[in-house]
Amino acid sequence: MVRYEQGRQSPIGFFENSYNYALLEQCLLNPLGPRGNRRYCAAAFNHVADLPVPPVEQEALPTSILLFDGIFLHRPELRSHWDASIFLRTDFAVSIPRSATRDGSSPDPLAESNRSYVEGQRIYLDRCSPEAHATMVIDNNDLTAPFVVAKH
Repeated sequence: MVRYEQGRQSPIGFFENSYNYALLEQCLLNPLGPRGNRRYCAAAFNHVADLPVPPVEQEALPTSILLFDGIFLHRPELRSHWDASIFLRTDFAVSIPRSATRDGSSPDPLAESNRSYVEGQRIYLDRCSPEAHATMVIDNNDLTAPFVVAKH
């Protein structure tokens, strides 16, 4: 898999190629899963440099718990790895300005620079139905007052 093989602005490329899920499973999820050996690598790729990083193996304690944060985590190929999951529901009119505050991008969800993210997320929502597969759905539009929408 090549991260930008469909182009840096491609929504389908953003959805399909943003992450190397096989490498994620190999380096982190399988080793820390119920039949894993607890020997994992916390990093395998530097997204800023767009380059692999040398693996540094670590060993988790038998009592360790993996908390994993990210987008697209309710894709079919990842669902079986989670004992529990939370989907944070946030409208694009809220999430895009929040990310603009963090990274200096446009706060406009309709800006061309946000197209791959917004449309890629729409593909994810449509194809993967994260709210249906999450253990809990939280409305996160108001950071000062998030609330539980659903529990499964």
